[in-house]
Amino acid sequence: MALHQQGQPAQALPLYRQALALAPTHAHLHYLTGAALFAMGQTDAATQHFDAALQADPDHVEALLQRGLLHYAASRDAPALADFRRLVALAPQDARGWVNLTAAALMAGQLDLARHAVTQAIRIAPNNSDGWNNLGMLHQRSGDFAQAEVAFRRALQINTQHAGIWLNLGDALRAQGRLTEAEPAYRQSLQLDPHLANTWTNYGSLLGQTYRAAEARAAFESALALDPALPEPLVNLAGLLIDVGEEQAAIERLRPLVEIGQAVADHIAIYALALRTAGQLDEAERILLCQAATHPTQRSTLQALGQLALTRKALLPKAIAAIDAWVRIQGPKAPVAERVAMSVLLAQLHDQAGQPAQAFAAAAAGKAIKGERSNPAAEQVLAAALERAFPAARLRQPPYGLEQEGRLVFIIGLPRSGTSLLEQMLDGHPDVFAAGEVDEIGHITNELGPTNAEQWPERAAALDAASLHALAQRYLRVLPPAAQQAQRITDKMPHNFVQLGLIHLLFPHARIIHVQRDPRDVALSIFLHNFSGHHPYANHIEDLARHILFHRRCMGHWRTALPTGVLHELHYEDLVTNPEAHARAVLSFLGLPWHEGVLTPEASRRPVLTSSRFQVQEPVHRRAIGRWRRYARELAPLTAILAPILTDGAA
Repeated sequence: MALHQQGQPAQALPLYRQALALAPTHAHLHYLTGAALFAMGQTDAATQHFDAALQADPDHVEALLQRGLLHYAASRDAPALADFRRLVALAPQDARGWVNLTAAALMAGQLDLARHAVTQAIRIAPNNSDGWNNLGMLHQRSGDFAQAEVAFRRALQINTQHAGIWLNLGDALRAQGRLTEAEPAYRQSLQLDPHLANTWTNYGSLLGQTYRAAEARAAFESALALDPALPEPLVNLAGLLIDVGEEQAAIERLRPLVEIGQAVADHIAIYALALRTAGQLDEAERILLCQAATHPTQRSTLQALGQLALTRKALLPKAIAAIDAWVRIQGPKAPVAERVAMSVLLAQLHDQAGQPAQAFAAAAAGKAIKGERSNPAAEQVLAAALERAFPAARLRQPPYGLEQEGRLVFIIGLPRSGTSLLEQMLDGHPDVFAAGEVDEIGHITNELGPTNAEQWPERAAALDAASLHALAQRYLRVLPPAAQQAQRITDKMPHNFVQLGLIHLLFPHARIIHVQRDPRDVALSIFLHNFSGHHPYANHIEDLARHILFHRRCMGHWRTALPTGVLHELHYEDLVTNPEAHARAVLSFLGLPWHEGVLTPEASRRPVLTSSRFQVQEPVHRRAIGRWRRYARELAPLTAILAPILTDGAA
């Protein structure tokens, strides 16, 4: 025992075995031998000794704990749960049992048990960071990332040196779309423990979301160097390669695993996506149908099959049947994010099959799982605060931030209104750099007033010249280095329509393009999509209607308050009906010469990381105009609320 306690389990082991030869049924000796083997990485032999210890003494708490941990590490959820349940029954005031029971219950998908266990763990040991960390994991599993963040921050108040909690905090922030805040959390995790493959993987995903492809690639490679057998970094690396137009490289990276039968379901799903992107649809279909036939409950396989079926109508019946079965049978046991994603995908498949009632019902069921609702009254309070803080008099006179900065173009509008299409068209111009959705303006407003919608507009409008200058410089620093050489830089964050007053104060010579679309088509498209980040208005059709009215009120104010020549507006329907005429008008507004490349957005190799990805990689078309008519009955509550604004078809 002295050798063992000094960190020399290999030297302790032969002495334990000599003792066992003298007392072969001694429970504690078997436990100590198992603990030494566990420390040496010999888990199977350790388990045998823990079994022997518990056979000799079924109430041996430490043997139960260690055997449960081994079962948990091997993803054997049923025996792990059994051991930890027995442990908390024997030692109800031992927080370790409740902490580990929480983790095992989460692994098994038993969220009610996890909720009970973590409550007990925190009650018994409120200053144990593991309990708070598990509470955060429970909230994440339930889809409540804001509460997960609160729990992880509480855990870090207790233990700032826990790399895993920093990783979890980064995940919670990234899930809320707060990428700038998530990055330092991941960096802190890696500083504390650079050997965590999961941190490198998730950090790489964040880097990919912020268009830092080279850094993301290096992060995924770092994860694979630490654990070549880990599926997620290779899957994410393949996804990154697809996003940057190197789908053939992704295929070559994955093909060896597929051909020798070592590919897991996630490998096969991303391999099929790479084949689909490369135009090898027959091969993608063959692989997915084969995988689905042998593994009919694998979510990633079925998800890839469903996504392929959106472009191959012959696959729709099979995909609908398979995903419907998953939602009904596997869904209740799955994490919230997976349940939502599969339900909304089922809705999209029904929509593609011309089944609007089933599509709407599936989307409504999926969105209801999130449990999020917006607050229309708070939106109207914010709109009034914007009107008070940013009258025309304030927007048309200093102080400003960077008056010399005239390259920026902010493309705004409701999501699914055509902002991605317009940016992809502009990316075809050699003088334009398309930066995608830059979230820095949102971070600035959160810092100005994160808890009170009425505070930040007033504070923003009152900023002095030095503060505005510093914030403008800060925004420019988050833009990719490649943007610096462009004559125009686009930022396509749709909800920047809320922050146009602040944007104008920061960059008075920036240009703003507002894309409008029939609000019924906008609402339907939002409802049939599963957005990442925080979009509580997107989950109920009535909330969507009131969010559209909020957007309408904001834009009505900016039209009158912004100086002439700053804002250009166009309708999606006009853009797709007569793309050249409206593209010429936009380029003229931006002071750019005509270029034919803007008419072929499908030719761009720029990664599009939004839900509009595959749509903007097609030639400009009119198929989405008036799509809402097939859903007139389902959209009746929305059209009733929007009746006063439906005369001009704008949103």
